[in-house]
Amino acid sequence: MTAVYEALKVAYPFPDDTRIFLREWPAGSISQNGVVAPDPVKPVFMAYVPQGAGPAAMRRMLRMLDAAVTEAYTNSGSKGRPRPTAETWPTRGGAEVADPDRF
Repeated sequence: MTAVYEALKVAYPFPDDTRIFLREWPAGSISQNGVVAPDPVKPVFMAYVPQGAGPAAMRRMLRMLDAAVTEAYTNSGSKGRPRPTAETWPTRGGAEVADPDRF
């Protein structure tokens, strides 16, 4: 969690009031291609962040998030790992998806 927090601070140097929420859903509540729990659930990492970070800061943040997630999944012995993405939210309506390869 500390590495995720540090990555967010790179792009969003706001006063210390950053909240990180973890969610995990039971396999029985997830479907893939319309089939409930057909295989082990693939991990997903999504960050919802405000607009305003420049492309270089967003790129650095996503690379830091990728490193933190890679380390966490490597140390846990889990197969596969999520590729971090960030969805930016403006102060008024709408959203866009930020992908590290897009910048």
